[in-house]
Amino acid sequence: MGAQQITETMMQLNDATQQTVESLKATSEAVRQLQYAAGDLQASVASFAVLA
Repeated sequence: MGAQQITETMMQLNDATQQTVESLKATSEAVRQLQYAAGDLQASVASFAVLA
């Protein structure tokens, strides 16, 4: 493996790492939104009472 191949491989690894970072950011934002929605749902459901 020559220096050029090593450079290209390192660049590909860098690109893959950047894509992973972006995916993790998007996943984190989706989780945050889901937590917010779950809190809203829990607050809405709390107003209901189940009578036996």
